Parts: sequence; C-alpha cells; structure tokens
Amino acid sequence: RAIVANGFNVWQPFHFEVTPGLPCMLRLISGGNQSGNPGQMLPAALVARVEDCAGNPMAGVPVTWSVSPTGAGTLSAASTTSDSNGRVSARLTLGQGGVPAEVKVAVAEGTETANGAEISATFNATVNLIISELEIFGDEQQAPVNTQFANPLTVQVNREVNGQMIPVPNVAVNFIVLQGGSVDPPSPSTDAQGRASTTVTAGPDPGSLEIVVSVPGTDKMARVTLTVLPPGPSNITFENGAGFQQNWLSPCGVATIRGTGLAPGIQGAVVPDRFGVRPLPYRLADVRVRFGETLAPIFSVVNLDGQESVSVQVPCELTPGVVPVTIEVGETSAQVEAEIRNVAPGIFEWFEPEGALIAVLVRPDGSYVTQENPARLGEVIRMYVTGIGLAEPAVATNSRGVPDTESLAVEHAVAGVNNAGVAVISAKYVDIGVYEVAFEVPAGAPAGNLPLQIAVYQGEDNELVFGNTSVIPVQ
Repeated sequence: RAIVANGFNVWQPFHFEVTPGLPCMLRLISGGNQSGNPGQMLPAALVARVEDCAGNPMAGVPVTWSVSPTGAGTLSAASTTSDSNGRVSARLTLGQGGVPAEVKVAVAEGTETANGAEISATFNATVNLIISELEIFGDEQQAPVNTQFANPLTVQVNREVNGQMIPVPNVAVNFIVLQGGSVDPPSPSTDAQGRASTTVTAGPDPGSLEIVVSVPGTDKMARVTLTVLPPGPSNITFENGAGFQQNWLSPCGVATIRGTGLAPGIQGAVVPDRFGVRPLPYRLADVRVRFGETLAPIFSVVNLDGQESVSVQVPCELTPGVVPVTIEVGETSAQVEAEIRNVAPGIFEWFEPEGALIAVLVRPDGSYVTQENPARLGEVIRMYVTGIGLAEPAVATNSRGVPDTESLAVEHAVAGVNNAGVAVISAKYVDIGVYEVAFEVPAGAPAGNLPLQIAVYQGEDNELVFGNTSVIPVQ
C-alpha cells in the first residue's frame, strides 16, 4: 500500500480494523400492504432488515413489534432480534373487528443508534370486509310532509364470528333515497358499536319514502320504507257552531273548528252512520278532538271546496278560561288553545230553497218558519240556539239531558224581535249542545223579515251578552 504524505509516496506495510457501525435504518423487505379476512393470519410474514448508515445489514439488533389501533390484530412476537442477514420478522393475525392494522417495528429502546433517535418502520394491512347482516332501527316511522322524522334511521353492521353476531366499526354506509325525501348525512361511518345513523326528512308528497341502505364493497343491502303522512292540522280557528262568531265557545255548546289538514281525502261531509242517533262518536273520519283531557263528541267532518271543518260539542265539564285543545287527524296532531266563556250564545240558521238565510224556528203546529210559512203575531215560536249557559239539572257531555226531565237554562235568556225585547216562555236544553228558547211574537210587530236576537244575562252585574243577529219572517 502507498501512503501519500506531504507530496511524497511512502511505501511500507500498515494495518487497519473495520468495526461494525450503529443501526441507522429499518428497511421493509416484504409483507407490507397485505389483506386478509377478519380473525385470520396474513399469508406472508412481515420482514424488515436492520441496516447501518451505509446500508449494510446488522445482526443481533433487538427490535420490538406493536400493532395499532387496539384490537386491530395480534402479533406472533412482541420482540425479535435480527439474524445474520440483519432480518427480523413477525406474523400478524387480523382482529375480529374488521379494522385496518398498522404494525410498527422499531429498534428496541436502550439500543444505541447512529443518530440517537428512534429507528422504526411501519407495515400496513387491510381487512377484507365481510358483512353478515344489516340490522335496521327506526324503519317503522311516520311523519307529515316536509317534516323531519322523529328518530334517526340507524343501521347496525354485523359480522358472524363463531356463531355470534359482532358489530363492525369504521365502515361507510350509504343511505340512498329512491323517492319521497332526503337524508343527512348520506354516507356516515359506523361507530364502535357498528352503528351508522342518518336523519330523514319527508318530501312534499304523502305516501312511501323508500331508502336503500348498503355497505360499499359488499353485496349487503336493505330496503327501508317510511310513511309520509298528509299535512297535519294547521291554521286552526274556533267558531260558535250556530252563529259562527270567532272565539265564541262555552261549556256544552256547539263549536266549529276550521283549518287545513282537518279533513284530508274527504269530499263533502262525513256524519255519524246513524244521523240523529245519540250519543255522538268521539272519533269520526279518523278525527278526534280533545279539550284538555276530555274528548269532544263530533257532529261532522267537512271538506267543501277545500274549506275544512270539524263540528263538536264543547265538553260540559270544562271550566271557563283558556283550554288546550288537541286535534288528531289520523297519525298527525296539533295542539292549540281555545278560550272558553261562561256563555257564548248563537242562533242556528239555515238557507231556504229561495236562498234566504233565516233562523231555525218552529211554529206551534210543528212546522218550520219560512218565507212561505211566516210566524204570526202572538204565536209562541221555538228558536234553537247554543251556548246560553249551564242547565239545571246538570247535563253531561254527549247527552240530551237528564232522562224524563227538562233541563232548564240556569242563566236568564232574552229574545228580541225587531230590536225590541219579547216575552221568553222557556229556555231549556233539548239536544247535544242545543237549547230551545220559546218566545212570543209581539202583537205590534210589523210584517216582513225582522231582526231576531238572543242574549243572556250573566254575573252579578247582569251583563247582557248578545249572540248573532238572525232573521224571523213575520206576517
């Protein structure tokens, strides 16, 4: 060998010693990016090589092995030592949960390294997605159009292991709406319990809302059908059932409820099967009305040219004041408030064939008062009204009164013809929500269609409460 020093070549024998370097890197040799079924060992070992900074293999270097996340798999050994070729290896068995695994191999802590830092490398392994079943929750739901369903639609993704179903976390689930609404989010991932949920909102049309639930990369699919209901009751107003004054209700009286969504699918009027037979039903055309906790008897459910209404008796047991009212139409409902008064008089009216609107009146011979059959001077005429107060003996809801007993109105009823008071012969409760007021047509009344009034004295101050003004034909 020649050594050059200060420009001179020196020829003489010399000796030098090559010593091993320090671990500088871990090189992945094989076994990365494998896939396998849950619970199975990957087909190939995970092999890495310990090298110094020049890329030379290093034997006898201890390494540690770890897998993440927890439960993603188990290793054949937690630590190994590099062989004469600098190689280390371990076998990975995938976890049952179907979670992808990361395997880290690192030079053991306490081993001196070239740069003093941790030396490691990572293998990745994926899991073949095997789904045994999709378990659906929240599928038997109903909601009105354009509203959100009360509970989320949830799917639990399960896989069978040793005869038992276990949840599969961290997999995407697609919720695809075929018709009838929307979902949010459309593709959530399962949680640790293997569940994924989405919020469903009904579309604008009543009927079925169909959703397909699937797990990408598998053949597992479920079809879910939810029910979209017609719009629930809304825009509710209360009227006296005779004179139709708004917010004019009293215990035992007749009330007409107007709004939208009260009579969907109905054209015309629905009345009890046996009209005139008592008692009245508490459910009619799939409609129920509740004042507070008390159901109201129903006279009719009507939809004429899109104008929807329900006529009921206000329960006799109510205490005057503001009362919550629940209106149920099929599976939908609405709750509103109604003001209940002590008295709320109203005169029942009807349209004659000629088109004139007059009061419902009966002459002494039992015939109805009409333009062709007017009331006569001095006759005692029976007028039919509602809302003139409680009766005595007390009357129960949905009753004509106490059998074989006249239930007289407790309050003092006043009748008026041609804007002047007339003699009231009697005022009594005769049918559900209906009172009969008998009065005498004054002898000095003029002929013609005269104004007809009903009023009631109430309270210590004898306040006079008027109902609607109607018409009485007089001859």
